[in-house]
Amino acid sequence: MLYRLNSFFEEQKINGVNVFLDSPLAIKATNIYKQYVDFFDKEAKELIFKGDDIFDFKGFKMVKGETDEVLNASMPKIILAGSGMFEGGKIGTYLKKYLSNPLATLLIVSFQVDGSLGRKIISGFMVKSQQANSLRSQLTE
Repeated sequence: MLYRLNSFFEEQKINGVNVFLDSPLAIKATNIYKQYVDFFDKEAKELIFKGDDIFDFKGFKMVKGETDEVLNASMPKIILAGSGMFEGGKIGTYLKKYLSNPLATLLIVSFQVDGSLGRKIISGFMVKSQQANSLRSQLTE
């Protein structure tokens, strides 16, 4: 995701948006990726050898335990948060805050197992904004 977002920002397809990575595991994984450039595809290697940090761009910040900073940051913003199956982690905080906002988009890029809250969401559990309250109550239990 960071690699793609970096491309979008550099090609000016996205401007004036803050991007936050709020996932301790994803931050660790990103730092590991940076150590193994030899395994990247040709395009990524070329960018890196030209001096581009493909995992960093204007407006990007890795946050560790600074969820309030992310919540209070001005809009628009992109928040990359670890979700698991939406059963724990930081994603619950962000769902509670932004779920009822009609301008917010929830993009799920990982598999969600049957029976999990994440699967319910991608299966259309939240079709209408009124149903957001049902999902919110599940998040607070």
